[in-house]
Amino acid sequence: MVANQDFHDAFLKAEEDIKFAELSVGSLASIEEDDCNSQSTPRGIIVPSINELRYAARHFSNAIQLGNCSDEYSEQIQRAVRHCIRARLDALRATVLFLVRHFQCFSQDYR
Repeated sequence: MVANQDFHDAFLKAEEDIKFAELSVGSLASIEEDDCNSQSTPRGIIVPSINELRYAARHFSNAIQLGNCSDEYSEQIQRAVRHCIRARLDALRATVLFLVRHFQCFSQDYR
């Protein structure tokens, strides 16, 4: 059951990072001016992160179907954990890219 806990922890961390990304993007997007370049950036749900969590859930579901006795079980859990890690990285990347665009817009406005 250690593998299940690993997946659970990874999934929770990914969920927290996605929420952080959405809050960061949402709060800055609401105070932007209409003529700012970063207005064209996507807002709301960070789609690549959500897709990674969907893949993680699929691998976790496969692991549950296989049961603890199968050799494939731990491999499916590890794949699920890796997808959770990718979801975190995608969310953080989206946040960083948005902040860079926001900073560039701010720098252009106050030259």
